[in-house]
Amino acid sequence: MLQIRKYTPADKAQWDKFVETSRNGTFLFRRDFMDYHADRFADHSLIAEDERGWLAVLPANAAGTAFHSHQGLTYGGFVLSPRAGAGCVMALFDAVQDFLRHRGFTAWLYKQVPYIYHRQPSEDEEYALWRIGASLEVCNLAATIDLQSPLLPAQEERRGRGKRRALKAGYRIAPLAGPDDLAAYWPIIDTNLMTCHATRPVHTCAEMQLLMGRFPHNIRAWGATLDGLPAGILLMFDTQMVAHSQYPHATAEGKQQGVMDLLILNALDYYRTERSDLRYFDFGISNEQGGRFLNEGLQAQKEGFGGRGVTYKQWLIPLA
Repeated sequence: MLQIRKYTPADKAQWDKFVETSRNGTFLFRRDFMDYHADRFADHSLIAEDERGWLAVLPANAAGTAFHSHQGLTYGGFVLSPRAGAGCVMALFDAVQDFLRHRGFTAWLYKQVPYIYHRQPSEDEEYALWRIGASLEVCNLAATIDLQSPLLPAQEERRGRGKRRALKAGYRIAPLAGPDDLAAYWPIIDTNLMTCHATRPVHTCAEMQLLMGRFPHNIRAWGATLDGLPAGILLMFDTQMVAHSQYPHATAEGKQQGVMDLLILNALDYYRTERSDLRYFDFGISNEQGGRFLNEGLQAQKEGFGGRGVTYKQWLIPLA
């Protein structure tokens, strides 16, 4: 019999083990990642199990009477056991809706894990969402390169020219030795986001250093320097299937001299040669306003490296 219950700290070890062996989980669902900002979100993660064991976990938080796929994560939804088929997934949605209604929730905001992160096909959930009448509330567009596809779009020549211009100007690329090195580069991220978007990074420098320390095999970074001074930064989140670009930024002078081309092409070379086990290189989304505004210039820049569209979706499931 299918049962739903709330996660407790006593479940941490089993939760993490389940995520690692799931159809569609990534290290973002590990508790040491989810809980780094536990002070900002009222965790309400759920566990679904039957007589044979765990079938799914659901990273989530509560905000008033709304139940969210965890708002501190880029994607979410059910993290599924390999033994969970379509009928099971549909039953999961029914059971969780009943569970939430009985606890006074009036709406469920459900983020999907994009298919590029799936180790096994897991879009049974999208079928179930359609069946229960969920409405698509957010649809963001990312640019992603399939590193194993023979149909890889041609890279724009100007991307290579930018890299050569940066090297000629004396810029150099090197991996960051550890989390402490990030502090010298963080002001570049802060300045860029405030100047271009009037916003702050999702993470603080201290939070990102904490995560780099906790997940040294999943979070890597390259820094660009000119005469030994920080000029650009690119962080990457590596899951079992995807290398996801995070915080690609350079100084104003560095941008003009091709530093971003140098950083990204260096990373692409690394993932094609050193990490051929990963299939996708994902630049992330190019949207604002829940997907209703597309920054076409930013998307075109990503497409210039060979990226093509992948969607990140969020659905609304009314519970009233």
